[in-house]
Amino acid sequence: LLTPVVRRYSLVADIIALQYQVISSCKAINKLATGIGFLPGECSYLATVCTNALNTSADNISNLQAVITNGNLEMTDEERITQIDHIYREQLELYQFIRGFGNNARLLLHSKQATKNNLLTLKNWYQLK
Repeated sequence: LLTPVVRRYSLVADIIALQYQVISSCKAINKLATGIGFLPGECSYLATVCTNALNTSADNISNLQAVITNGNLEMTDEERITQIDHIYREQLELYQFIRGFGNNARLLLHSKQATKNNLLTLKNWYQLK
């Protein structure tokens, strides 16, 4: 069994919460990519980035599980805490990246839609087909 120090370390729960946020962000990005507005290559790129983010997040959770499961790794509590800190930083960085990536994808989609609307307005003004 783990010592109370490792068991109660708050970053363990934070890492799991960040994984949930990464998954939620990727679901939103994939939903955005399946809508109208992105070209097939762009949709593929969005999906690839999300797949890579989800794989990295799953690796982080696997590493966390190895660190907090007693008997898997011979480590002191201090070494376990250091590893948990490292995993937390990686997971936080991943979440910040995927959140920003999703925001940029939404901005790009809105920009594309605005451009399309502007072109339609100009065509109507000048009665172009």
